[in-house]
This record gives sequence, C-alpha cells and structure tokens, in this order.
Amino acid sequence: MKTRILNLILAVFLLSVFSSCEEKDSKEEWTPVIASFYPSIIMSGTELTIIGDDLQDTRSITFPGGNTTTEFVVVNSQTLKVRVPENIGDEEDRLTITTSSGVLSSNQTIRKANPAFEYFNPAEEVATYENLSIIGSDFLLASSVKFAGKEKEMTVSAIDFLRKSNSEIKIKLPKETPSGDNISLKMIFENGEEMLLGELKVTEGEGNGSWVQSELVIFDDEPKEIGSWGNIVIPKERFVSAKVGDMIRVYISDVADPDSYPQGSLKAPTGNWDGLNEEMGCFEITALDKSSGYYERQIADEAILDLLSEYGLVVTGQNYTVTKVSLFTSVWIESDNDNSGSSTDPITEHTVMLNDFDPVGDHNCDWDHSWTDSEATEFPSDENGNIYLYLAKPLMDDSWLINCNHVDRGSVADIENYEIKLDIRIDEGAEGFSKAVIQFVIADNWCWVGDNVFPETTGGKWITIRFDAAQWLSGELNIGSITCGVFGNNIPAGISIDNFRLDPK
Repeated sequence: MKTRILNLILAVFLLSVFSSCEEKDSKEEWTPVIASFYPSIIMSGTELTIIGDDLQDTRSITFPGGNTTTEFVVVNSQTLKVRVPENIGDEEDRLTITTSSGVLSSNQTIRKANPAFEYFNPAEEVATYENLSIIGSDFLLASSVKFAGKEKEMTVSAIDFLRKSNSEIKIKLPKETPSGDNISLKMIFENGEEMLLGELKVTEGEGNGSWVQSELVIFDDEPKEIGSWGNIVIPKERFVSAKVGDMIRVYISDVADPDSYPQGSLKAPTGNWDGLNEEMGCFEITALDKSSGYYERQIADEAILDLLSEYGLVVTGQNYTVTKVSLFTSVWIESDNDNSGSSTDPITEHTVMLNDFDPVGDHNCDWDHSWTDSEATEFPSDENGNIYLYLAKPLMDDSWLINCNHVDRGSVADIENYEIKLDIRIDEGAEGFSKAVIQFVIADNWCWVGDNVFPETTGGKWITIRFDAAQWLSGELNIGSITCGVFGNNIPAGISIDNFRLDPK
C-alpha cells in the first residue's frame, strides 16, 4: 500500500514538472490568472503583452485611471496583446482583466511613462564617430533619436543604439550626423510622441564607417530535435555585440501539429533555467511561425541583455527541430579611407561566381535578368568598368531580381562548406529593404530565406551579405549552366547588386 501511495505521489510530481508549460486541456481544471505583463511602463498607443493562464475568454482590460478597452488580440490562452488606450491615469496601479469567470487583478503594478531628459554626456560638444550618452528617465519606449541641423537631418533607430536602458541611451554618431554649433536633438517614442532634448555642437571627427543591420549566426551545428524539452545551450560569448532592441531568431523545421502543442522556450542557463522573461519562458509555436520557418523574440530591455551577457542562452521547448539560431543586430562597419567606402569581401581564386553581370564570352549582363521587369533594372558601370545591377523601380510582386546562368560553373564538392554571398549597396535615404522577402536559387535549388536578408541601409556603401549554404544544401552540387538567381517580392527601388557567388567558409 505504501509503495502504491509513493508511486502515486511520484507520478503526480513528474506530471507537474513536465507538463508545466503545456496547453491546458480542460477549463474546469484551471482558473484564469495574470502572471505578468511587459513593459511595466506604458504610453498611449504602445503595445502591452499580458501573460497568464486561461485568458482566452477575456472580455475587457482596464488600465490605471479606470480606462477600459475591449480592443485586444488573444494570441492564445496564455497571451494577450493590447494597444494601450488614450487617457490612462498618471497614478501607478494594478492592471485588471474581466473574463467570463470574473475580474482578475495583477500582482505587479503598471504606470504611465513620464519621459524626462536630464543632460548630455559630453555636455556641450561631440564629434562624429564618438559616443554620446543621453541621460534621463523613462526612456524604455524610445524608438529613435533625431539630429537636425539647418540643412540636414538624420535619425538613429533604437536598433543602432550602443545602449538603451530606462535611464540612458548611448549612440555612436555616424558620418551622416549633421554638424554645426546648434544641432537640435529630439527623442521619438514607439507611439510617435516626441520630446525635445536640447542642442549640441557637433563637429566632424576622424574615422569612417556606419551602422549596418546584420544577421549574426550564433548556432549553426547539426539540426537539433527538440522532442521533449531537448535543448541547445549557446555560450555567453556569442552575445558580446548584442544590444537592447536586437532580435533572436530561431530557425525551425519539423514542427508538430497544433494538437501536439509545439512550444518554444528561451531561457538563461542559470540554476533554475528561468525564462529570459515571463513570456519567453514558454510560448506557442504558431502556424505563422511554422510557415515562416522561424520564431523570433526581442531583447527588449537591459534585464534580458544582462542574462544573455552573463549566462548565455538555452533554446528549448517541445515538438520541433532547430536548424539555426541568429542574432539580428546592427554592427559598426569601418570603411576604407578612400572614396569608395567599400566593405565587401574579396573575390578570390576559390570563388565560384554565379552571376556578376559582366560579359563572359558571348554571355552578357542582359542574360542575368532576362526574366525580370526590364524597366525596373539598369546596368551602370563603376570607375573600373565593372558592371552591376541597379533597381530603379520597385519589384513588389514575385519577381526575379537576378536569374539565369548560361556559363558552365562546373560542380562544387561539399557545398555545405560554402557561403552564399551577394554584394549590395543601398542608396542613402532609401528605405524598406529589411522587409523585402527573398529566396536564393542555386542550380535550381530554391533556398527560402524570408525577410531581413537586406539591411535597412548600407549608408550608400557597398557591403557583402552572407548566408551559410548548409541551411539548404549538402554534398556535391552540380551547377553547370543550371539556373542560379535571386527571387523575391516587396523589394524597394534604390539597391545595387553585384557578385552573386559561393565562397568557402
């Protein structure tokens, strides 16, 4: 009898441990609860995420000051997303939710943000390529800082901040920063509100470079099956360049059907393996995540960044496979001190050139875009006579940006040891490129990437973007004269492209 009781106790314990992050099967077993929400300071028009249990029957959400909204999104039974309404109260208070079961109150409090600027450091004068700190309070919802001179303006987005906390924003000033004695600075928040910070003298410093948004691969080993809370541990050294505002993207495959509750989880490898925050501890892998081939979460605050910097990251969950993990961040690219400002990888004797728009025998650049809108593409030459493609009009529908390869490129052994590379340059002032959706085509193999292939800007300079071919290809690849190219949609005008190629890692 004692043995049966002990076995029963053990079974209940194990069930509570291993099912703690699963969807609830029966309403009767659970009472709605608010576990947490973020951010804990809000502004009208910003997004608030609420985490809890059995929230699917929520009817309304009430903010400090008694302002109630019925406009929200039920992501799943554990997550609500709501746009903060107008006229919320100034007093800090609890968040309340009305459900079919009654009224719930949060344990933590929430308050309206009241951003305030205190001072600059340095206080009066700063040069381009130097760091500037903006000190104050309630900066958590800042999305950008605008520098304005008499004839020129420049905006630094949050992803390009060196540091973002509730009390400090630190920026490295790029070359494009307006210079002069009375440069006005303005902070812009996620809801569009603006706060004037004051004026600074900005001088032209020594150096060369600019911020470029980039994908940094932090895990790219053999695909890892996350069957029943298997895990991948990524060391803290991979996050040395991470900043608040960066995105962690987990590329996924073999996602189970919804009935099997596929779930993701991003944790810190501490003693308790706590989630990076409440929401990241356990979340549903949605149909959109499955079709996109990845899920992603933002490093939204200093607390998350501190965990990653001190401990690293655990990617876990259940019922899916991880193929790659990347950090989408912005990096400062130092350019050469010549007029070209080029930061491209060299073409070597080991390069396998797929499309470069230069004539090869009777092959000419027109063949490399013969399936593309001819009115959208132009083929200028640089000062060295090198021909490249320039997109003069946007390609919004599914289109070939680069296509064909009528030159025999032979074969490549162990293609998984190569990177797919493309040189690009985005016109200064052009925008929307990170939202372009792209596929690479390598010898008739369609390699889906999605958005964030192109950075939002290159500062008018040439750079090289790189992708690991092992994501899609392995073994010997016969290229010959089989079609190679770049296919996609939602591609704005103003991008130059050259040297679509394979290079050994």
